[in-house]
Amino acid sequence: MKLTRLVLIGVLIILSLISVPLFAGDEYPNKPVRIIVPFGPGSGSDVRTRQLVPLLSQRLKQPIIVDNRPAAAGSIGTQLAARSSPDGYSITYILTGTVCINPHLDQQTAFNPLKDLVPLIVTMRTALIMAVKADSPIRSVQDLIKQAKANPDRFNYGTSGPGSVQHLIGEQFKKKAGVQMLAIPYKGGDGTTLADLMGGQIDIAFASPLTTMPLVEGGKLRALAVTSAKRLANLPNVPTIAESGVPGYDETVWSGYAVPAGTPDAIVKKLHSAFQSAMLSPEFREDITQSGAELIASSQQYAAQLLKADYERYGKIVKDLGLKAD
Repeated sequence: MKLTRLVLIGVLIILSLISVPLFAGDEYPNKPVRIIVPFGPGSGSDVRTRQLVPLLSQRLKQPIIVDNRPAAAGSIGTQLAARSSPDGYSITYILTGTVCINPHLDQQTAFNPLKDLVPLIVTMRTALIMAVKADSPIRSVQDLIKQAKANPDRFNYGTSGPGSVQHLIGEQFKKKAGVQMLAIPYKGGDGTTLADLMGGQIDIAFASPLTTMPLVEGGKLRALAVTSAKRLANLPNVPTIAESGVPGYDETVWSGYAVPAGTPDAIVKKLHSAFQSAMLSPEFREDITQSGAELIASSQQYAAQLLKADYERYGKIVKDLGLKAD
């Protein structure tokens, strides 16, 4: 009899222990959820997140608050999110630069995204467009390679600063094409770089389709190639850099969302399901396609694998170039 009672008590204790995370997941969310965007209002990250907000709110049945924290190329907001309470009420927008490059540039204040964040989902992957001024004598990637080899100190390209995605993508092009080009840093985003490209202050730019395509269609810029392994659906006549004489070149940027490490699995699964469902909705899918990006809406496993692979790959590039934060 005593043994039976002890067994029963043991079962009740075990059930009480495992019920906490289950109930926490079932009850979540019961208050507004915050999404930290580590860039300012009106940025691409902000626009994409605000497009998702009403779709997410419908699925989570709670208000979604966008918290813009622009500073230090996205590092400040991302670090804030990584150090937030792991209760599912703080989510952060992540992208290649903030979680795969920035942590390698500033070793003192950087966090480790592989340890401090749990990726929820990869939203999309985007190629950059390699562009020149509309009246530039450079008419193709092969033109550029030939002229750059003949005149090693002649050409430059604009970036969003040392260690930016544009900078590293440009450096990878130089390495694989065997050419020299000077990187010109800008403090602004694509807008500042493209303005100087149109003005003739720089020769080349690697910029997002969202900002570049309207200028190409308006006859102000010429698209030489795209940085991805395959052509963009809405720019079918623009070749890839790889097929333009630089075999194996494939550089894209990606974005997604993550929560702090330690967030209960039940909550992570619920959030992933809500994000994926919202991203696969017709209205969001159409907008992504029109912008020239590729919708991914990935599994959580894929997001974790991609973060690890690109964190390690870009870490090596940053080290090889000897880059550090300003």
